[in-house]
Amino acid sequence: MNGPSPKEGALTKSLMEELRRQNTFEDEETIKNREVVLGRMVALVKNFVFAVSKSRGMSDVVARASGGKIFTFGSYRLGVHGPSDDIDCLLVVPKHVSRDDFFATFLPMLQEAQGVTQVTGVPEAYVPIIKSKISGVEVDFLCARLRLSSIPDDLELADDNLLKTLDERCVRSLGGPRATDEILRLVPNVEVFRDALRCIKLWARRRAIYSKVMGFFGGVAWAMLVARICQLYPNQAAGAIVSRFFTIMHQWKWPQPVLLKPIGDGPLGVKVWNPKLYPKDRLHRMPIITPAYPCTSGKVESKLHQLVLKLEFVESLKLAHPYVKGIERVAHCINDEEVSEVAFNRISDAIINRTQEEAAKESGYRTVSTTAFYIGLAISPKQRGAVGPQKLDITYPTNEFKRICKQWELFDPSVMDLHVTHIKNAQLPNWVFEGGVRPEPKASKRTKPTKTSPTSQSSDLSDMMQRLSLTGSSAPVAAVTPKSTPKPRRARARANTT
Repeated sequence: MNGPSPKEGALTKSLMEELRRQNTFEDEETIKNREVVLGRMVALVKNFVFAVSKSRGMSDVVARASGGKIFTFGSYRLGVHGPSDDIDCLLVVPKHVSRDDFFATFLPMLQEAQGVTQVTGVPEAYVPIIKSKISGVEVDFLCARLRLSSIPDDLELADDNLLKTLDERCVRSLGGPRATDEILRLVPNVEVFRDALRCIKLWARRRAIYSKVMGFFGGVAWAMLVARICQLYPNQAAGAIVSRFFTIMHQWKWPQPVLLKPIGDGPLGVKVWNPKLYPKDRLHRMPIITPAYPCTSGKVESKLHQLVLKLEFVESLKLAHPYVKGIERVAHCINDEEVSEVAFNRISDAIINRTQEEAAKESGYRTVSTTAFYIGLAISPKQRGAVGPQKLDITYPTNEFKRICKQWELFDPSVMDLHVTHIKNAQLPNWVFEGGVRPEPKASKRTKPTKTSPTSQSSDLSDMMQRLSLTGSSAPVAAVTPKSTPKPRRARARANTT
């Protein structure tokens, strides 16, 4: 197959310049900071395994030889992370270290580590996780225990036999690094793949459709879609891959699955994606199958996604579209009235500008941590001939959402609460927008899409680059705000929405 034409090469160069202008690459200082953080975590994991091994009665020599290793995965491992992206890490530990040790021993060790400012453990998650912030970098930790007495530094995870006798949570935790490494192995040109994926990620984020837990494609799914186009056009430059991506994905015959390689069997008696055998798999409308065994579609049913699905059945709603990220804030309140206001996501400038040191001097000091999720609601136009005001009743879906969240076994009503409020676009606080600045409304006309072919892609790429150069924020109009009603001093808690 022929390589890129001179025109496509020039467009690829322009595309890369635009991606740099959009700040999708890290500078040297940020890169070095991430490397330093990871270096500390590598040492911390070995100390963690050593401490647990000693508690099991092992000698210093045997405990130190037990090892322990960190594997990165996701956008960082793929080489497409940006300045604000997190690092996904998997801790691989020997058989005498348990998941309970991960939360009971590693978590407090992490809290005391240099540069750590936030640590939150979620042991009951589908894939148990510890979320943290270290020297300004968000780092998520998973843990998998192998049936090995020690974990050497040169361990690789490609061997399917490593999965034998592991529990389901360990198999799921290992799935991230194994899938990421397999994607990189299956693309014909890694650099072209990375450049094209950076562009697609930016496009998806600008359109608020980049979130696995919200029911959209997550990072791995977008990566596999781009990887498939790279396989179909192995000699093309990034610009041509991006342009062909939109053409082919627009014409894809869903629910035909996207596969990077044939689905194979492995050493475990576990379920792999197979719509011929499993009725639930036949319900997947846009299946994208992970390339590492056991092959799955990676579908996630979060509580927020379930709320969105229920809202779409409300009679007077045309569309419910969630904003893909929760907005976390910490408010230093000095009385019960301020706590109540923060609980409903009404945070005044006085609270925003108050420091913890200033608030701590007051007798009614509380620290309240909140996470706000926004769902945009498009209301159906009023029917011709309809009399009276149009009604919007979302009581049932929102009450069901709150009921499900409060059934979480760790939900503590003494320090947690959950509110769903309906607000108009004009009432959104400025701090939900990028940089805290509300964008000016823009009037734009949508052009009717035209059918294109892979042989005429240059104008498509130019149009896409122009769209990418537009900065703006989606404007959600409904807020879902878990809040903490804390005890005296500090209590950090939130409703579990995943």
